[in-house]
Amino acid sequence: WRRASARARLGARVGDFARPLLQVRHKRLMKLGLRADGLPETELHRLRILAKKMRYAAEAFQCLYRPKPVKRYVTALAAIQDCLGSLNDAFVGRQLLSGIAQRLMVDHGMAAADANLLQGLVLGWQTARITRDLEGFPGIWHDFAKQKRNGHEPLGWFAGEDAHVADGVDRNVGMVDLAAGADQIAYVNLNVAGIA
Repeated sequence: WRRASARARLGARVGDFARPLLQVRHKRLMKLGLRADGLPETELHRLRILAKKMRYAAEAFQCLYRPKPVKRYVTALAAIQDCLGSLNDAFVGRQLLSGIAQRLMVDHGMAAADANLLQGLVLGWQTARITRDLEGFPGIWHDFAKQKRNGHEPLGWFAGEDAHVADGVDRNVGMVDLAAGADQIAYVNLNVAGIA
């Protein structure tokens, strides 16, 4: 918030701030998502994070746009997050599982073969879950991406001018008030109808 370019945008209307933010995040998500079939686990995790950031941004500004398209969009983003979440769970689980197996052997005297068997059972379950989720991902991605082809280019609920802004929202309200000095954290107050 201390950069001049960021400060210049602080007095902008909410829609003038939200629209480019949503468009850029959507573009990043689409660019990576269209290559999802061949992505390694780390990039699939990145795709999940992009979907999460896009979802939170869409939810933050949803009062500016028509409710039904936003709800469909956010629901599709949540499905992407859920599907790809098992990959992150498995990655963290593998790290934890290795440590648990080690502790079972060292602290509790479990035989290495038994600890390895337990570890293998859990890893097998995780692998089946990941496989199931990855097999379902193309359909989930298709449901998300097809929204562009249903008269929303690119997703008209945030692409258009004021005609796309929800009724009853003051389009002239400033977006943020900066209430902190240069050495303090900026306080951002969204002054949008329904958000105080």
